[in-house]
Amino acid sequence: MPNFHLKNITQPDRSDLLITKAESFMQRFIGLMGKKSIPEQYGLLFINKSESRLDAAIHMLCMRFDIAVIWMDDQLCVVDKVIARKWHLQYIPHVPAMYILETHPARYDDFTIGDRLEIQ
Repeated sequence: MPNFHLKNITQPDRSDLLITKAESFMQRFIGLMGKKSIPEQYGLLFINKSESRLDAAIHMLCMRFDIAVIWMDDQLCVVDKVIARKWHLQYIPHVPAMYILETHPARYDDFTIGDRLEIQ
């Protein structure tokens, strides 16, 4: 159930995302696995304890659909992004990241490296 809004303050004309934070071990482990799809206005946000490339890596095993993955640093600045394909082994950001946003592929172009985001 979405409980926050994610706003792109660099590009305020982009529509907000409704996000859920994946905070518990099980929420982080399961992520979007097993879901049939993801709504275009929804996102799942993973928050690591610190910036890292390895801890910000994701896998797409057992996924039924592709997703847009947006990586952000500790200041919620976009540092990398990718369209992650279902069943692909792993994706690792090119630079350390603290936040990982998984959302609908149609939202990929709503984010540019360097954009600053805000959780409301």
